[in-house]
Amino acid sequence: MIFYSEKFDVKGVFKRCQLNCLFLYILLFILSSCSSSRTLNENDLISSSTKGNLDNFGSLLWNINNDSIIKFNKKNLKIIKKKGNEKPIYIKSLNKYVFYLTELDYNPKKISFEQEAYIISYLIDFELEFQGKLNLNNVPEGSRQSLTFFKEKDLLFHLMYNENNKKYKALFEKNNYFNLSLFKEKYIKNYRYIPVDIKKIRPTSVPSILE
Repeated sequence: MIFYSEKFDVKGVFKRCQLNCLFLYILLFILSSCSSSRTLNENDLISSSTKGNLDNFGSLLWNINNDSIIKFNKKNLKIIKKKGNEKPIYIKSLNKYVFYLTELDYNPKKISFEQEAYIISYLIDFELEFQGKLNLNNVPEGSRQSLTFFKEKDLLFHLMYNENNKKYKALFEKNNYFNLSLFKEKYIKNYRYIPVDIKKIRPTSVPSILE
């Protein structure tokens, strides 16, 4: 009896497996990119400060890659910058998010203290860069109060008046304020005017302007 046999093409199978794995990797990368680059809209703004709302808003501003590097979503920050002049809720939401990042009981994605400090300082630097360009004439009079929290000293307030005050300061100095020149200038300027006996005081509640 004669049996037919064909040589098994090991190299061919291995090559096909490699191509399939490559295709799967590219597909996962595309899906991940689409998710992380979703465009910010009014439904994503922080109407109530639940962890879910804060996490969702933050995920549209920044993400952390596999190398533990923080990447900011410039497209969505530009949207806040563009629409904030006409709709203060965009700025209000950003301020709320920055405030809660300084809270001890809120830590998005379990990032390190240094990563969290970097995000806070970057977002404050972003706000400081364009806050003077806001045209209040375009803002309804009843909404102008929403922008009063958008002042230089208020943006830095919760970094300075809490129990992590010295920890933040040491971290900023060690990292040259993450090379954020405007943040560095304003932080140093405002810090020197805080009385020594007040530096340990922690705000007990969110300022009413955020409510």
